[in-house]
Amino acid sequence: MLKAKDIMRTDFPKASPDETLDKVLEKMLQHEYGGVLVLTEEGELEGVVTERDVLRVISSKKNLGDVKVGEVVKKTVIVVYADVPFKMVLQLFGAYKIRRLPVIDSEGKVVGVISSTDAVYRGIPKVLHPLAGKLRDVIEEPVEVEDDLWNAVSVILEKGLDGVFVGDKLISQRSLLRAYLEGGKPSDYSEPYVTLPSDTPLKNVAEIMRLNGVRFVVNEEKKYAFTRQIAIGSAELVENVIKSYVLIDIKTGNESQAVRELYSIPNVVSYEYVTGPFDLVLTLLGSSIDEITDIVMNHVRSKPYVNDTLTLIVFDAKTSKVERE
Repeated sequence: MLKAKDIMRTDFPKASPDETLDKVLEKMLQHEYGGVLVLTEEGELEGVVTERDVLRVISSKKNLGDVKVGEVVKKTVIVVYADVPFKMVLQLFGAYKIRRLPVIDSEGKVVGVISSTDAVYRGIPKVLHPLAGKLRDVIEEPVEVEDDLWNAVSVILEKGLDGVFVGDKLISQRSLLRAYLEGGKPSDYSEPYVTLPSDTPLKNVAEIMRLNGVRFVVNEEKKYAFTRQIAIGSAELVENVIKSYVLIDIKTGNESQAVRELYSIPNVVSYEYVTGPFDLVLTLLGSSIDEITDIVMNHVRSKPYVNDTLTLIVFDAKTSKVERE
């Protein structure tokens, strides 16, 4: 079974909270990677700084050398364990519409990261059926901009886009960062892409993108898709992974221990504190309801500090079933 550790990259840019964004930008471009993981001195994950975060600072006309990582870092980060099946990784891309997932070991230390491009290059061709999904299912309408840094930055940020066009040239967030750093026009740093028919199967799209080393694909109508759209679209087409929310009533004074121990369960992908009759909500993934039930009964309810639990099994975006253990 293909797992997160099989497709993650172990060479990725890192930064400390005290570093400045000009140094972070250099690392992004040197690694050709759209996110820098922010780690504490102990090697624990503090958060992520992305290309879009840097573009926001640039758009505010601040000097990157005057802004520290700690001022912009996203501290709420979805992570995945190294031994989690790749199909679950895809489900996380689909559920949270993200570009990358830090990978941690059983002790919570960061051991790698999976970007949408890693998923497309190394994972999707191995798990997606040849007849599952077409390029037309994931492409977006093109947006034209002026060949001007500030205009392109403004459009990408305001519309939440992965890319825009200047004529036939595709401009990405990375294109804009290079233009900012080197003083050229966005079109001078355009992204390469492949052009494919709309009815090309997504599995073939992923393989062709990998062979050509590109992150973007364009159809005959100039509509485009970034690897993020392909990863998100593929998430709905692989074998179903069941998502659940486990609400937990914890004995007073044991909250920190509960989070530390329960978050270490490999199938748990996130947690949140809540008010009301429950104290904590875990997001739990499994390949079947039986697997989720087993985890809740043997790894959650068995804890001495757990008073009670309530498990919500998500069937689709509109309906859910509540099960009381």
